[in-house]
Amino acid sequence: MRFVVSGLEHREGFHETGGNLLDIAVDDGPDHLDGMSTWFEQVFPRQAAYDRVEVDDDALIVSGRDSRDPEVTASTRWELVPPPPGALASLRISTTVTAAAARPEFDLGDIIGWGGLRHFAPGRGYALAGSKDTLPWLGAENEDHALLLVAEAPFAGPHGSAWSDPIYASPDLAPDTPYTYVRTLHVGQTLAGMVGAAVDGREVTVIAHDDAGDAIPHARFRIEQDGRPFSVGRVDGSGRARVVIPPGPAVVTLEEWGRNAEGASLAADAEEVTATASSVGAVAATVEGPDGAIPARLLFLGLDGRPAPVLGPDHHAIGGNRANLAGPGTVQVPPGTWDVIATRGPAWSIARQHVVVTAGATVPLRMRLEPLLDTEGWLQCDLHQHAVYSADSAVPPVDGVIASAAEGLDCIATTDHDAVADWSRHMEAADLSAPMLWMSGIEVTTHEDGHYNVYPHPPERGVIEKRGLQPVGIAAAIRAASPDAILQVNHPRAGGIGAFNRLGGPAQI
Repeated sequence: MRFVVSGLEHREGFHETGGNLLDIAVDDGPDHLDGMSTWFEQVFPRQAAYDRVEVDDDALIVSGRDSRDPEVTASTRWELVPPPPGALASLRISTTVTAAAARPEFDLGDIIGWGGLRHFAPGRGYALAGSKDTLPWLGAENEDHALLLVAEAPFAGPHGSAWSDPIYASPDLAPDTPYTYVRTLHVGQTLAGMVGAAVDGREVTVIAHDDAGDAIPHARFRIEQDGRPFSVGRVDGSGRARVVIPPGPAVVTLEEWGRNAEGASLAADAEEVTATASSVGAVAATVEGPDGAIPARLLFLGLDGRPAPVLGPDHHAIGGNRANLAGPGTVQVPPGTWDVIATRGPAWSIARQHVVVTAGATVPLRMRLEPLLDTEGWLQCDLHQHAVYSADSAVPPVDGVIASAAEGLDCIATTDHDAVADWSRHMEAADLSAPMLWMSGIEVTTHEDGHYNVYPHPPERGVIEKRGLQPVGIAAAIRAASPDAILQVNHPRAGGIGAFNRLGGPAQI
């Protein structure tokens, strides 16, 4: 296991300074977490700004002050602790705040960018965006590993599509009296195997079989109680998983792309449950234009009241009920008859037809699109794109490139929030059939003075310092750091993040 806390000088994304959790990786695998920092008074991105670091045995301690109130000091202790059953490693996070004068109902929490992980909570499942429920625990997972966040008591706070801002406590801070809040981040192979660290329950074995009775190695599954999501997990290579479930009956359903599955009932006193799913169905899809195969997007819809199929995680190129293809490709689709719509952006026609997918087989699907506009001499561009380098996005970079090609784009500018990365390897990995122009960029992000796209802005130029500056000063800092770049003012009249709103009316602009 590797936990990485950023150096004090390394500020990234919405972090005010270094000293925050930046990476988590298992067995030298990829890091999917975008980052984690403190959050105070529910004012985004108010947090602890650190200027000192020390080592205390097996703990790392960073200290500083509230980024909006210098009379409040803060220190965070990052410490490895023995993991509970089902977890590989556990990181205890203890933050202590001290105010020079009384601060009533001082909200204490975290800002978490989940990055390439999908966040999940009991009762809500993956449908967390827009909610503020009180939760006993919060999790996140992908195919590599899972995270489980627990605190000393249930907690609430807002969630977005790729972020969570939990609030753990709102104490009355007495003058010069330290207050500490503690939370623990557990890392394991599956969320369902770790929830025993957060709830009391019984151990149950989940077995995954196909409709022929053969094991489905590494199959995903969902556990529900009282008709609501409780946890998710994945079986091992033998098709089995040991999980923790609270008292009472439950339903376990396999969630494997390309398979149909029905829930398997688990009695309150049962020690194991076998969940089954159909054999995999697949479509070998080719979308053609006048000169042969082209990138395109396929939208799969249900017929006769059947819901649309789920092809993968929502933020992936093949995810939700969409398949973004860089060229001819095979898509796992559950058996059945589906309505398929092919598109390639506004300059192309659309096509529509039905496809019958058979279990255990790959069926061909050929569709044809025609250009509607003569774009010779023009480039179709998206100049404001985010991926997992931004704390508010879960899109894998390669998937973003493929989706852009499927939309008919000729060029993109990657403009992540206060983060700049070299996308060369992502462009190559997308294996596009036609070249796409990539411009490295950055979105200089503030929460009171606007958002500003800067492109081309090579990765070696790094982030642009804008703290303490207002719009005119930010523009000057951008020009100094990247004099040959285009400066684009994003959503200039969008509430508190609109630069023109900050400047005032037209006479002031």
